[in-house]
Amino acid sequence: MVRFVRRLLACAAVWSLAAAAFAGSVVDSVGITVRDLDRAVRFYTEVLSFKPVAKWEVAGDDYEHLFGVFGARARVARLTLGQESIELMEFVAPHGRPMPADSRSNDRWFQHVAIIVNDMDRAYAWLREHDVEHASTGPQTLPDWNLDAGGIKAFYFRDPDGNHLEVHCSDVPEAHRSKFAVGPYDKSLCVHKQEWPPKELADEAERLFQASIARMRSRRKPH
Repeated sequence: MVRFVRRLLACAAVWSLAAAAFAGSVVDSVGITVRDLDRAVRFYTEVLSFKPVAKWEVAGDDYEHLFGVFGARARVARLTLGQESIELMEFVAPHGRPMPADSRSNDRWFQHVAIIVNDMDRAYAWLREHDVEHASTGPQTLPDWNLDAGGIKAFYFRDPDGNHLEVHCSDVPEAHRSKFAVGPYDKSLCVHKQEWPPKELADEAERLFQASIARMRSRRKPH
């Protein structure tokens, strides 16, 4: 029991330190490395309806040390979708390695951007019309025994550089949505804005902690 309480206290301490260190912080953008910036910008704007914000080029000692790449020179494009932003980056020099052709979802380098759609059939038809490369065989409905995700329809695909993307269809509370439109169908989309730690997890940790303290105090009372 003492070990369990110590673990709870350690978790609480980590959350407190993280909250203090990143107080008021937000995710500025998600960075995606590409081989051809112009091609990538066309895909994200014409197929996924991201909006271009700015383009620039970076080079010099500071960026070599930042990236850990000697002689780094990169072109960058910032795009937005709803209230979210991504930064596409092409290393003009030196070129990096391509995404492994046999990459799968269980590889440790796997990561992806997920876009929530209101109509999976129309979104999938739009992606098929633009010949996106499938990562999934097609849209999948997650099983009902998964209490957190049962009934959600999801589809994984790749951008022209092999980076994984996802569209999925689910019911998301209005407070957790950023609205935007994609494609000629003016589909309404949204992205998650998830707080951490989730309130349910934090409340459960607090409940267990208080219960453990109460049991320890009751054992110390004289009989």
